[in-house]
Amino acid sequence: MIIKEIKLTNFKFHRDFKFEINKDNCLIYGENGTGKSSIYEALYSIFKVYFRNKDFNFNKFKNNSSIDEFNAKIILDNNYELKIPNINCSLPNSITLENKKTIYFANQDLFESLVGYEDNFYIIIKKYLKKYFESLNQFCIKFDDINRNVNDINNKKEEKKRQENINKIAIFLNQVELRSNDIINNYFQEKFTLKFEYNWGLSNTEDDFKYPNPQIILKIDDKKNLKLNFNEAKLKLASIAIFFALIKLEEDTSNPLKLLVLDDFLTSLDMANRHYILEYILENFKDYQKIILTHNLQFYNLILSLLKNRDEINNWDNKNIFLNIDKEALIYNKEIDYIKIAKNYLNTNSLDEAGIYLRKEFERIVEELRIITEVGAKEKLSNIIKQLLDLSDTEDINIKKMQNILKKTKFYQQTILHSTAHDDIENEKYIKELNGAIVILNLLNKQINILRNNA
Repeated sequence: MIIKEIKLTNFKFHRDFKFEINKDNCLIYGENGTGKSSIYEALYSIFKVYFRNKDFNFNKFKNNSSIDEFNAKIILDNNYELKIPNINCSLPNSITLENKKTIYFANQDLFESLVGYEDNFYIIIKKYLKKYFESLNQFCIKFDDINRNVNDINNKKEEKKRQENINKIAIFLNQVELRSNDIINNYFQEKFTLKFEYNWGLSNTEDDFKYPNPQIILKIDDKKNLKLNFNEAKLKLASIAIFFALIKLEEDTSNPLKLLVLDDFLTSLDMANRHYILEYILENFKDYQKIILTHNLQFYNLILSLLKNRDEINNWDNKNIFLNIDKEALIYNKEIDYIKIAKNYLNTNSLDEAGIYLRKEFERIVEELRIITEVGAKEKLSNIIKQLLDLSDTEDINIKKMQNILKKTKFYQQTILHSTAHDDIENEKYIKELNGAIVILNLLNKQINILRNNA
Protein backbone atom coordinates (compact mmCIF):
# COMPACT_ATOMS: atom_id res chain seq x y z
CA MET A 1 0.00 0.00 0.00
CA ILE A 2 1.54 3.32 -1.07
CA ILE A 3 0.66 6.99 -1.55
CA LYS A 4 -0.35 7.76 -5.13
CA GLU A 5 -1.41 11.41 -4.97
CA ILE A 6 -1.02 14.44 -2.71
CA LYS A 7 -3.33 17.46 -2.94
CA LEU A 8 -2.97 20.68 -0.91
CA THR A 9 -5.49 23.53 -0.85
CA ASN A 10 -4.46 26.75 0.90
CA PHE A 11 -2.06 24.71 3.01
CA LYS A 12 0.81 26.96 4.12
CA PHE A 13 2.71 27.91 0.95
CA HIS A 14 0.37 26.15 -1.50
CA ARG A 15 -2.92 27.59 -2.73
CA ASP A 16 -3.88 24.83 -5.14
CA PHE A 17 -1.24 22.18 -5.55
CA LYS A 18 -1.26 18.51 -6.38
CA PHE A 19 1.01 15.88 -7.81
CA GLU A 20 0.94 12.17 -8.42
CA ILE A 21 3.52 9.60 -7.37
CA ASN A 22 3.70 7.24 -10.30
CA LYS A 23 6.28 4.80 -8.92
CA ASP A 24 7.04 3.07 -5.65
CA ASN A 25 9.27 5.84 -4.28
CA CYS A 26 9.63 9.57 -4.82
CA LEU A 27 12.58 11.99 -4.84
CA ILE A 28 11.64 15.67 -4.72
CA TYR A 29 14.16 18.45 -5.31
CA GLY A 30 13.25 22.07 -4.59
CA GLU A 31 15.05 25.20 -3.50
CA ASN A 32 14.18 26.72 -0.13
CA GLY A 33 11.04 28.79 -0.52
CA THR A 34 9.37 26.61 -3.16
CA GLY A 35 7.00 24.85 -0.75
CA LYS A 36 8.90 21.59 -0.45
CA SER A 37 8.78 21.44 3.35
CA SER A 38 5.06 22.26 3.24
CA ILE A 39 4.60 18.89 1.52
CA TYR A 40 6.52 17.21 4.36
CA GLU A 41 4.42 18.96 7.00
CA ALA A 42 1.18 18.05 5.24
CA LEU A 43 2.09 14.36 5.12
CA TYR A 44 3.29 14.38 8.72
CA SER A 45 0.13 16.15 9.91
CA ILE A 46 -2.21 13.73 8.15
CA PHE A 47 -0.58 10.69 9.70
CA LYS A 48 -0.22 12.41 13.07
CA VAL A 49 -3.99 12.88 13.11
CA TYR A 50 -4.97 9.41 12.01
CA PHE A 51 -2.53 7.48 14.14
CA ARG A 52 -1.61 9.73 17.04
CA ASN A 53 -3.67 12.81 17.81
CA LYS A 54 -7.17 13.40 16.49
CA ASP A 55 -7.42 16.71 18.37
CA PHE A 56 -4.65 18.28 16.30
CA ASN A 57 -5.18 21.99 15.49
CA PHE A 58 -4.68 22.71 11.79
CA ASN A 59 -5.35 26.46 11.83
CA LYS A 60 -1.62 27.23 11.90
CA PHE A 61 -1.30 25.67 8.43
CA LYS A 62 -3.86 27.93 6.73
CA ASN A 63 -2.14 30.42 4.44
CA ASN A 64 -4.97 32.85 5.19
CA SER A 65 -7.08 32.60 8.35
CA SER A 66 -10.19 33.92 6.55
CA ILE A 67 -10.11 31.22 3.86
CA ASP A 68 -12.86 28.61 4.11
CA GLU A 69 -11.49 26.08 1.65
CA PHE A 70 -8.54 24.41 3.32
CA ASN A 71 -7.40 20.83 2.93
CA ALA A 72 -4.51 18.41 2.75
CA LYS A 73 -5.30 15.06 1.21
CA ILE A 74 -3.48 11.92 0.17
CA ILE A 75 -4.83 9.12 -1.98
CA LEU A 76 -3.53 5.60 -1.47
CA ASP A 77 -3.23 3.01 -4.22
CA ASN A 78 -6.52 1.41 -3.12
CA ASN A 79 -8.18 4.79 -3.87
CA TYR A 80 -8.76 5.37 -0.18
CA GLU A 81 -8.37 9.00 0.97
CA LEU A 82 -6.85 10.38 4.15
CA LYS A 83 -7.43 14.09 4.55
CA ILE A 84 -7.51 17.00 6.97
CA PRO A 85 -9.16 18.90 8.56
CA ASN A 86 -12.15 16.55 8.01
CA ILE A 87 -11.16 13.34 9.74
CA ASN A 88 -14.63 12.01 10.48
CA CYS A 89 -14.28 8.89 8.40
CA SER A 90 -13.49 5.31 9.22
CA LEU A 91 -10.17 3.76 8.31
CA PRO A 92 -10.11 0.82 5.91
CA ASN A 93 -9.70 -2.54 7.64
CA SER A 94 -6.08 -2.84 6.57
CA ILE A 95 -5.13 0.50 8.20
CA THR A 96 -5.04 0.39 11.99
CA LEU A 97 -3.30 2.25 14.76
CA GLU A 98 -0.59 -0.39 14.56
CA ASN A 99 0.44 1.11 11.24
CA LYS A 100 2.28 3.84 13.11
CA LYS A 101 4.98 1.22 13.70
CA THR A 102 5.86 1.42 10.01
CA ILE A 103 5.24 5.13 9.36
CA TYR A 104 8.25 7.33 10.10
CA PHE A 105 9.16 10.95 9.46
CA ALA A 106 12.48 12.69 10.04
CA ASN A 107 14.04 16.04 9.17
CA GLN A 108 17.04 18.11 10.14
CA ASP A 109 15.35 19.53 13.24
CA LEU A 110 14.62 16.07 14.65
CA PHE A 111 18.17 14.78 14.22
CA GLU A 112 19.67 17.95 15.69
CA SER A 113 17.46 17.45 18.76
CA LEU A 114 18.48 13.86 19.49
CA VAL A 115 22.15 14.18 20.37
CA GLY A 116 24.17 16.81 22.20
CA TYR A 117 21.43 19.29 23.17
CA GLU A 118 20.17 17.62 26.37
CA ASP A 119 22.34 16.02 29.06
CA ASN A 120 19.52 13.61 29.95
CA PHE A 121 18.49 11.35 27.07
CA TYR A 122 15.25 10.56 28.90
CA ILE A 123 14.16 14.17 28.29
CA ILE A 124 14.89 13.66 24.58
CA ILE A 125 12.71 10.54 24.66
CA LYS A 126 9.86 12.47 26.29
CA LYS A 127 10.19 15.53 24.05
CA TYR A 128 10.78 13.90 20.69
CA LEU A 129 11.15 10.15 20.35
CA LYS A 130 8.00 8.96 22.11
CA LYS A 131 5.98 10.66 19.34
CA TYR A 132 7.49 8.21 16.84
CA PHE A 133 8.06 5.02 18.83
CA GLU A 134 5.30 3.37 20.80
CA SER A 135 7.67 1.32 22.98
CA LEU A 136 9.31 4.49 24.29
CA ASN A 137 5.92 6.14 24.66
CA GLN A 138 4.70 3.29 26.85
CA PHE A 139 7.79 3.49 29.07
CA CYS A 140 7.16 7.21 29.62
CA ILE A 141 3.45 6.68 30.29
CA LYS A 142 4.20 4.04 32.95
CA PHE A 143 6.79 6.21 34.69
CA ASP A 144 4.33 9.12 34.76
CA ASP A 145 1.41 6.97 35.97
CA ILE A 146 3.49 5.50 38.80
CA ASN A 147 4.62 8.96 39.88
CA ARG A 148 1.06 10.22 39.75
CA ASN A 149 -0.38 7.35 41.82
CA VAL A 150 2.34 6.60 44.36
CA ASN A 151 1.67 7.45 48.02
CA ASP A 152 2.65 6.32 51.50
CA ILE A 153 0.21 3.38 51.34
CA ASN A 154 0.97 1.86 47.93
CA ASN A 155 4.62 2.91 47.52
CA LYS A 156 6.02 -0.62 47.70
CA LYS A 157 3.62 -1.86 45.07
CA GLU A 158 4.37 1.12 42.82
CA GLU A 159 8.12 0.68 43.38
CA LYS A 160 7.83 -2.89 42.09
CA LYS A 161 6.00 -1.65 38.97
CA ARG A 162 8.63 1.01 38.44
CA GLN A 163 11.45 -1.50 38.73
CA GLU A 164 9.77 -3.73 36.14
CA ASN A 165 9.51 -0.74 33.79
CA ILE A 166 13.16 0.15 34.45
CA ASN A 167 14.25 -3.38 33.55
CA LYS A 168 12.25 -3.27 30.31
CA ILE A 169 13.56 0.10 29.16
CA ALA A 170 17.14 -0.86 30.05
CA ILE A 171 16.88 -4.04 27.98
CA PHE A 172 15.29 -2.09 25.12
CA LEU A 173 17.94 0.66 25.14
CA ASN A 174 20.67 -1.97 25.30
CA GLN A 175 19.29 -3.32 22.00
CA VAL A 176 19.21 0.25 20.63
CA GLU A 177 22.85 0.63 21.64
CA LEU A 178 23.89 -2.61 19.93
CA ARG A 179 21.99 -1.88 16.72
CA SER A 180 23.16 1.73 16.59
CA ASN A 181 26.79 0.68 16.88
CA ASP A 182 26.30 -1.94 14.19
CA ILE A 183 24.92 0.75 11.86
CA ILE A 184 27.72 3.20 12.74
CA ASN A 185 30.58 0.70 12.41
CA ASN A 186 29.41 -1.60 9.60
CA TYR A 187 27.26 0.68 7.44
CA PHE A 188 28.52 4.22 8.09
CA GLN A 189 32.16 3.03 8.23
CA GLU A 190 32.88 5.00 11.43
CA LYS A 191 34.93 3.80 14.42
CA PHE A 192 33.15 5.46 17.36
CA THR A 193 30.64 3.71 19.64
CA LEU A 194 27.56 4.72 21.66
CA LYS A 195 26.74 3.68 25.20
CA PHE A 196 23.88 4.43 27.62
CA GLU A 197 24.42 4.82 31.35
CA TYR A 198 21.60 5.05 33.90
CA ASN A 199 20.68 6.64 37.20
CA TRP A 200 17.06 5.76 37.95
CA GLY A 201 16.75 7.75 41.18
CA LEU A 202 14.99 7.00 44.49
CA SER A 203 11.58 8.04 45.74
CA ASN A 204 11.35 11.12 47.93
CA THR A 205 9.56 10.17 51.15
CA GLU A 206 9.21 13.85 52.04
CA ASP A 207 7.33 14.51 48.82
CA ASP A 208 4.65 11.80 48.86
CA PHE A 209 7.13 9.21 47.58
CA LYS A 210 7.45 10.91 44.19
CA TYR A 211 10.32 9.90 41.90
CA PRO A 212 12.67 12.16 39.91
CA ASN A 213 13.01 11.75 36.17
CA PRO A 214 15.30 8.86 35.29
CA GLN A 215 18.79 9.94 34.26
CA ILE A 216 19.85 8.30 30.97
CA ILE A 217 23.25 9.48 29.81
CA LEU A 218 24.30 8.89 26.21
CA LYS A 219 28.05 8.63 25.76
CA ILE A 220 30.15 8.51 22.62
CA ASP A 221 33.53 6.83 23.07
CA ASP A 222 32.90 7.03 26.86
CA LYS A 223 32.72 10.83 26.73
CA LYS A 224 29.69 12.45 28.38
CA ASN A 225 29.81 16.04 27.05
CA LEU A 226 28.98 15.26 23.43
CA LYS A 227 28.67 18.80 22.13
CA LEU A 228 32.06 19.75 23.58
CA ASN A 229 33.95 16.67 22.40
CA PHE A 230 32.48 15.92 18.97
CA ASN A 231 31.81 17.82 15.77
CA GLU A 232 28.38 18.32 14.26
CA ALA A 233 28.87 15.62 11.62
CA LYS A 234 29.64 12.90 14.17
CA LEU A 235 26.66 13.92 16.31
CA LYS A 236 24.42 13.81 13.24
CA LEU A 237 25.63 10.29 12.36
CA ALA A 238 24.94 9.15 15.92
CA SER A 239 21.40 10.56 15.91
CA ILE A 240 20.61 9.00 12.52
CA ALA A 241 21.92 5.62 13.70
CA ILE A 242 19.77 5.77 16.85
CA PHE A 243 16.67 6.69 14.82
CA PHE A 244 17.12 3.83 12.34
CA ALA A 245 17.94 1.38 15.15
CA LEU A 246 14.68 2.30 16.89
CA ILE A 247 12.72 1.75 13.68
CA LYS A 248 14.17 -1.69 13.15
CA LEU A 249 13.51 -2.69 16.77
CA GLU A 250 9.88 -1.60 16.74
CA GLU A 251 8.60 -2.06 13.18
CA ASP A 252 5.75 -4.45 12.46
CA THR A 253 6.70 -5.96 9.10
CA SER A 254 3.17 -7.31 8.58
CA ASN A 255 1.71 -3.81 8.19
CA PRO A 256 0.63 -3.13 4.58
CA LEU A 257 1.37 0.61 4.87
CA LYS A 258 5.11 1.26 5.23
CA LEU A 259 6.30 4.83 4.78
CA LEU A 260 9.60 6.64 5.35
CA VAL A 261 9.58 10.41 4.68
CA LEU A 262 12.87 12.33 5.00
CA ASP A 263 13.19 16.08 4.53
CA ASP A 264 16.66 17.69 4.19
CA PHE A 265 18.02 15.34 6.84
CA LEU A 266 21.71 15.14 5.86
CA THR A 267 22.99 18.69 6.25
CA SER A 268 26.47 19.10 7.82
CA LEU A 269 27.62 15.75 6.34
CA ASP A 270 30.15 15.27 3.57
CA MET A 271 29.37 13.28 0.43
CA ALA A 272 31.02 10.09 1.67
CA ASN A 273 28.82 9.97 4.78
CA ARG A 274 25.72 10.83 2.76
CA HIS A 275 26.54 7.98 0.39
CA TYR A 276 26.85 5.44 3.25
CA ILE A 277 23.56 6.57 4.82
CA LEU A 278 21.71 6.36 1.50
CA GLU A 279 23.12 2.87 0.92
CA TYR A 280 21.81 1.86 4.35
CA ILE A 281 18.35 3.25 3.62
CA LEU A 282 18.09 1.61 0.20
CA GLU A 283 19.29 -1.72 1.55
CA ASN A 284 17.25 -1.83 4.79
CA PHE A 285 14.01 -0.13 3.76
CA LYS A 286 13.33 -1.96 0.51
CA ASP A 287 9.71 -2.71 1.44
CA TYR A 288 8.95 0.90 2.48
CA GLN A 289 7.65 3.64 0.26
CA LYS A 290 10.41 6.23 0.54
CA ILE A 291 9.80 9.94 -0.06
CA ILE A 292 12.97 12.05 0.12
CA LEU A 293 12.85 15.85 -0.15
CA THR A 294 15.95 17.99 -0.50
CA HIS A 295 17.07 21.51 -1.40
CA ASN A 296 20.71 20.44 -1.81
CA LEU A 297 21.56 20.08 -5.48
CA GLN A 298 24.66 17.97 -4.94
CA PHE A 299 22.77 15.60 -2.65
CA TYR A 300 19.96 15.34 -5.20
CA ASN A 301 22.42 14.41 -7.94
CA LEU A 302 24.18 11.98 -5.59
CA ILE A 303 20.89 10.14 -5.02
CA LEU A 304 20.23 9.92 -8.76
CA SER A 305 23.75 8.61 -9.38
CA LEU A 306 23.44 6.02 -6.62
CA LEU A 307 20.04 4.86 -7.87
CA LYS A 308 21.48 4.42 -11.37
CA ASN A 309 24.45 2.46 -10.05
CA ARG A 310 22.14 0.18 -8.07
CA ASP A 311 19.85 -0.21 -11.08
CA GLU A 312 16.93 1.13 -8.99
CA ILE A 313 16.25 4.39 -10.85
CA ASN A 314 13.10 2.94 -12.45
CA ASN A 315 11.55 2.45 -8.99
CA TRP A 316 11.73 6.18 -8.23
CA ASP A 317 9.54 9.05 -9.37
CA ASN A 318 11.96 11.95 -9.76
CA LYS A 319 10.29 15.36 -9.36
CA ASN A 320 11.52 18.95 -9.42
CA ILE A 321 9.49 21.61 -7.64
CA PHE A 322 10.12 25.24 -8.58
CA LEU A 323 8.36 28.59 -8.76
CA ASN A 324 6.95 29.67 -12.08
CA ILE A 325 6.85 33.27 -13.26
CA ASP A 326 3.67 33.83 -11.24
CA LYS A 327 5.43 32.64 -8.04
CA GLU A 328 3.32 29.50 -7.81
CA ALA A 329 4.88 26.12 -7.07
CA LEU A 330 5.08 23.89 -10.11
CA ILE A 331 6.13 20.26 -10.21
CA TYR A 332 7.47 19.24 -13.53
CA ASN A 333 5.73 16.09 -14.67
CA LYS A 334 7.58 14.24 -17.40
CA GLU A 335 4.33 12.54 -18.34
CA ILE A 336 2.94 15.88 -19.58
CA ASP A 337 4.09 17.05 -23.02
CA TYR A 338 3.67 20.83 -22.85
CA ILE A 339 4.86 21.29 -26.43
CA LYS A 340 2.28 18.82 -27.74
CA ILE A 341 -0.47 20.63 -25.82
CA ALA A 342 0.75 23.97 -27.20
CA LYS A 343 0.66 22.60 -30.77
CA ASN A 344 -2.93 21.43 -30.28
CA TYR A 345 -3.95 24.91 -29.14
CA LEU A 346 -2.01 26.43 -32.04
CA ASN A 347 -3.93 24.25 -34.50
CA THR A 348 -7.22 25.64 -33.16
CA ASN A 349 -5.90 29.23 -33.28
CA SER A 350 -5.98 29.43 -29.43
CA LEU A 351 -2.79 31.46 -29.36
CA ASP A 352 -2.81 32.68 -25.77
CA GLU A 353 -3.26 29.13 -24.48
CA ALA A 354 -0.45 27.89 -26.76
CA GLY A 355 1.82 30.62 -25.38
CA ILE A 356 1.00 29.65 -21.77
CA TYR A 357 2.10 26.03 -22.30
CA LEU A 358 5.25 27.06 -24.16
CA ARG A 359 6.14 29.29 -21.20
CA LYS A 360 5.60 26.32 -18.86
CA GLU A 361 7.97 24.26 -21.00
CA PHE A 362 10.57 27.04 -21.08
CA GLU A 363 10.48 27.41 -17.28
CA ARG A 364 10.80 23.65 -16.89
CA ILE A 365 13.76 23.49 -19.31
CA VAL A 366 15.67 26.31 -17.60
CA GLU A 367 15.16 24.69 -14.19
CA GLU A 368 16.35 21.29 -15.43
CA LEU A 369 19.39 22.85 -17.07
CA ARG A 370 20.20 24.59 -13.81
CA ILE A 371 20.03 21.27 -11.94
CA ILE A 372 22.13 19.35 -14.46
CA THR A 373 24.84 22.02 -14.61
CA GLU A 374 24.60 22.90 -10.88
CA VAL A 375 24.79 26.65 -11.52
CA GLY A 376 23.74 27.66 -7.98
CA ALA A 377 20.81 29.03 -6.04
CA LYS A 378 17.53 29.66 -7.76
CA GLU A 379 16.78 33.27 -8.61
CA LYS A 380 14.70 35.03 -11.25
CA LEU A 381 14.42 33.23 -14.55
CA SER A 382 16.60 35.81 -16.31
CA ASN A 383 19.34 35.46 -13.67
CA ILE A 384 19.38 31.68 -14.04
CA ILE A 385 19.79 32.02 -17.81
CA LYS A 386 22.64 34.49 -17.23
CA GLN A 387 24.37 32.00 -14.90
CA LEU A 388 23.99 29.27 -17.50
CA LEU A 389 25.51 31.50 -20.17
CA ASP A 390 28.37 32.46 -17.82
CA LEU A 391 29.71 28.90 -17.65
CA SER A 392 32.68 30.16 -19.64
CA ASP A 393 35.32 27.86 -18.13
CA THR A 394 33.64 24.67 -19.31
CA GLU A 395 35.29 22.44 -21.89
CA ASP A 396 32.13 20.39 -22.35
CA ILE A 397 31.12 20.78 -25.98
CA ASN A 398 27.53 19.85 -25.14
CA ILE A 399 27.22 22.68 -22.62
CA LYS A 400 28.62 25.08 -25.21
CA LYS A 401 25.99 23.89 -27.70
CA MET A 402 23.32 24.41 -25.06
CA GLN A 403 24.60 27.95 -24.47
CA ASN A 404 24.41 28.73 -28.19
CA ILE A 405 20.80 27.57 -28.28
CA LEU A 406 19.94 29.60 -25.17
CA LYS A 407 21.32 32.74 -26.83
CA LYS A 408 18.79 32.22 -29.61
CA THR A 409 15.94 32.28 -27.08
CA LYS A 410 16.56 35.94 -26.22
CA PHE A 411 13.95 37.18 -28.73
CA TYR A 412 11.36 34.67 -27.53
CA GLN A 413 12.07 35.45 -23.86
CA GLN A 414 10.99 39.03 -24.52
CA THR A 415 7.84 38.02 -26.39
CA ILE A 416 5.85 34.81 -26.04
CA LEU A 417 8.04 33.26 -23.31
CA HIS A 418 7.37 36.21 -21.02
CA SER A 419 4.38 36.07 -18.62
CA THR A 420 2.96 39.40 -19.79
CA ALA A 421 3.15 38.53 -23.48
CA HIS A 422 -0.29 38.36 -25.11
CA ASP A 423 0.52 39.97 -28.43
CA ASP A 424 -1.94 38.28 -30.79
CA ILE A 425 -2.99 41.48 -32.57
CA GLU A 426 -0.87 40.65 -35.57
CA ASN A 427 -2.05 37.09 -35.90
CA GLU A 428 0.38 35.81 -38.50
CA LYS A 429 3.37 37.35 -36.75
CA TYR A 430 2.40 35.79 -33.42
CA ILE A 431 1.85 32.35 -34.97
CA LYS A 432 5.30 32.56 -36.54
CA GLU A 433 6.82 33.40 -33.16
CA LEU A 434 5.04 30.46 -31.54
CA ASN A 435 6.35 28.05 -34.15
CA GLY A 436 9.85 29.49 -33.81
CA ALA A 437 9.70 29.01 -30.02
CA ILE A 438 8.66 25.35 -30.51
CA VAL A 439 11.75 24.76 -32.68
CA ILE A 440 14.04 26.33 -30.05
CA LEU A 441 12.43 24.41 -27.18
CA ASN A 442 12.82 21.13 -29.03
CA LEU A 443 16.50 21.91 -29.60
CA LEU A 444 16.98 22.63 -25.89
CA ASN A 445 15.22 19.39 -24.95
CA LYS A 446 17.49 17.45 -27.28
CA GLN A 447 20.53 19.04 -25.64
CA ILE A 448 19.14 18.29 -22.17
CA ASN A 449 18.90 14.60 -23.05
CA ILE A 450 22.55 14.60 -24.14
CA LEU A 451 23.67 16.37 -20.96
CA ARG A 452 21.58 14.09 -18.77
CA ASN A 453 22.93 10.92 -20.38
CA ASN A 454 26.49 12.18 -19.93
CA ALA A 455 25.97 13.10 -16.28
